[in-house]
Amino acid sequence: MRVLVLALLFTTGTLSGCKPETESRITESERRAMRDTVDSITNRLAAAISSRNAEAAAEYVPRDERIVYVSNGVPIRGREFVAILSDYYQRLDSLTFAWEKKEFSFLEPNAVLMVGWATILATEKTGKKTHDKAVFTFAYHRVGSSWSMALAHKASL
Repeated sequence: MRVLVLALLFTTGTLSGCKPETESRITESERRAMRDTVDSITNRLAAAISSRNAEAAAEYVPRDERIVYVSNGVPIRGREFVAILSDYYQRLDSLTFAWEKKEFSFLEPNAVLMVGWATILATEKTGKKTHDKAVFTFAYHRVGSSWSMALAHKASL
């Protein structure tokens, strides 16, 4: 996982001190449109998580054999995503997911990385309450006019 994080940091220019070369080839209006789209997608994701709606949370997740999400070191395949979320949501009385901050990087005209910091409050049916702060990395790509999540990673802080 450390290699993935370092690769993402170098790709986005965070460690090398520069922006990816492809980012300079994307116009400001393209960047704004891509940012607005991924911002909207991730806001809908937060709302779906807060309402404990696994199908809505998986709206942009490919339902195949690829690893699409890594949650604190646990890989989840696209075909398993809805079932795993549904199982977790059924154990809860309430769940609140709120973005605190988001940053966007543009890898090419059809790929966006979003790093977001979130607060997650959950109350289990047993009464146990958890308060989690986490950082997420999302890679979204576009084919034609359709966006999908290529990979997401969560690390609790």
